[in-house]
Amino acid sequence: MIRQVESINSKLIIEMLKSGLDALYEHKNYVNSLNVFPVPDGDTGSNMYITLKDALEGSNNGNNGSFKKIVNNAIYSSRGNSGTILSMFLKGFLSNLSNKENISTSEFIRAFLMGCKSARECLDKPVEGTIITVMDAAGKRMQEESKRGREFKEILREGLKEAKATLEKTPDILPILKKANVVDAGGQGFVYILQGMNERFVRAYREGTIKKEKNGFGGFDLSGLKVNFNHTLNNLAENIRIKNIGNIYNNLRLPKIANIWKRDIEFKYDVEFIINTTGKEKAITSILRKYGDSIIVVETDVATKVHVHTNEPEKVFDELENKIGGLRNKTVEDMDMQRNSVITKFQKDYQVVVLIKNYGFEEIIRDFNIDYIFHVNNPSVNEIVKLIEIIDNGKILFLVSDKNLEMVVRQALSNAGKEGKVISFRNEVYLLNAIINYNPNDAYEETLNKINIPDNFTSVTITESAKDCIFDGKQLKKGEFIAVTHDNVVASSLNLERCIDDAINFMKTEFSSLATMYVDERYFDHQMLDEVKSQYEQLEFDIYNVGKTNFIMIISVE
Repeated sequence: MIRQVESINSKLIIEMLKSGLDALYEHKNYVNSLNVFPVPDGDTGSNMYITLKDALEGSNNGNNGSFKKIVNNAIYSSRGNSGTILSMFLKGFLSNLSNKENISTSEFIRAFLMGCKSARECLDKPVEGTIITVMDAAGKRMQEESKRGREFKEILREGLKEAKATLEKTPDILPILKKANVVDAGGQGFVYILQGMNERFVRAYREGTIKKEKNGFGGFDLSGLKVNFNHTLNNLAENIRIKNIGNIYNNLRLPKIANIWKRDIEFKYDVEFIINTTGKEKAITSILRKYGDSIIVVETDVATKVHVHTNEPEKVFDELENKIGGLRNKTVEDMDMQRNSVITKFQKDYQVVVLIKNYGFEEIIRDFNIDYIFHVNNPSVNEIVKLIEIIDNGKILFLVSDKNLEMVVRQALSNAGKEGKVISFRNEVYLLNAIINYNPNDAYEETLNKINIPDNFTSVTITESAKDCIFDGKQLKKGEFIAVTHDNVVASSLNLERCIDDAINFMKTEFSSLATMYVDERYFDHQMLDEVKSQYEQLEFDIYNVGKTNFIMIISVE
């Protein structure tokens, strides 16, 4: 028979990665809960998610010129061991697919294996039973299936199956995992990414977008194969981003894993930074070995990204700056504090649950050590009840970013027979300002007293008029930008920058010192935002890209 050679384009590769990102998002809290190696700080899922999310920003055009941008974004935005390893996998994988119009099965597998190699080589001391073991197993299995003449979708499916099987073996390879009775967190995160990629490929296959060409003799009958499409999304509710996470506490086997988490951490600080030079990987690694472990050194065309665990971050910075070159983007995280925060969460008699409608705020809210953050979109009472059922640790304090959801959540608490309280806000920005003083170590009543909006706080939402209308006594044209606070129009203009200026001036007083802008990604224009900032010498600006939202931006001035 004539063998069909399949190929895909770079756009589908990017769509597959985005599907992998979605799958990881659904389960990142669960991945966090597995995190005991190399340090039990409960952030592996979040670090992998942030790394992949930031990597894929701006890749919507889908041409393979995007691959280099994705790689650089991944390296510079990577967080933690798992995020940095993932960024190096992407570097090896996508760099070997650049400049290809169509990507064949063999080219895809070769690139995947190069990704595995790149991830392993970035580690100073690779440890088996971790994400690199899972990566390697998936790549080798795909290579074997390709040699057998299998179809692309079968190869991906078998690679995923092997990754899952290897993940289940990680406790037998790495003793600390067996002691905690968990699989490797990074490996689990990578499996979810592969799962999402596989699902997107299967959809493309069903849609007929996989290119097939006749090429020699061989193979198999395309029409007789059945797709084994394992949906990862359960029926919790399509609009609650907690799907298929399962009961975190049951998975943790809390008493056992808590003892693991309480063990001493040899190196306290998780340190990351960028060195403004390349070609000095060995010298950098040699210096870092004196100060700590978990060393990862990753080079791009113009700079070097570094990750290390150490007790002496300032000494690391000083020696590298003196001997290697200038440093930037320094971050130092106290892993003892992170670990203790996770333990505290399981020991509390209440949980704080935040419901947001605009998912771009999640990473900002996460910095406040909130127990659970869920992205919802008009959920039903029953859907919230199902969410409540997986949070089985005492009372629940719901903080809701939409006043329209308050009654739904109250009814869900009642239906579930759960003790708790619901506090609702106008939007995510009001919610953020209400939790400024939140401390996860506080007792329930103390937390209730601290959750409030400062008296001097105000914000303005800028949006666009959908039609000619009269609103708040003002005649508005379709497409006109309007600034609204407390249902009052305080500014309007056909020019967005003018509307922003008017909104800031409405809120600003002689005592104002800080303006914070939460901007929809479609309007995140650096040049325009810089021009706005230049108009206000007295104000310091914090500006956040909060993804796709139902507004243009929200501005607060304090």
